[in-house]
Amino acid sequence: CGSSHSCCITRRGDLYVWGRDKCVCGPDHLLEPTHFTAIELPIGEPRYRQVVCRDEHTLVLLEGGEVWAWGDNRNGQLGLGGEFGTVDHPEPLELIESSVELVATGPHHSVAVLSSGDMLA
Repeated sequence: CGSSHSCCITRRGDLYVWGRDKCVCGPDHLLEPTHFTAIELPIGEPRYRQVVCRDEHTLVLLEGGEVWAWGDNRNGQLGLGGEFGTVDHPEPLELIESSVELVATGPHHSVAVLSSGDMLA
């Protein structure tokens, strides 16, 4: 969990979030776990494999190996390239050209382990 929000994944692969407004991609604070619907895929509903969050940023790993990120990006910790500042809605990490197996976050950084065994930070 982050300093201002928390997330969890159900056994079915659904994501729930609660906490501070900008950390949960909403206009208001969420005081109870709420089904997360901010990621829209071209086909079907996303199934989440992993969620990691830190102070005010979050990364989710989908079943297909895709990573989406949102929140504080003042230090480039979301891995979105040249965007800095706050990212209000989930954005896919399109700079990663391989399937991701694992993600992790620190206070001002994030890392991804690829299916090839390589690690990106």
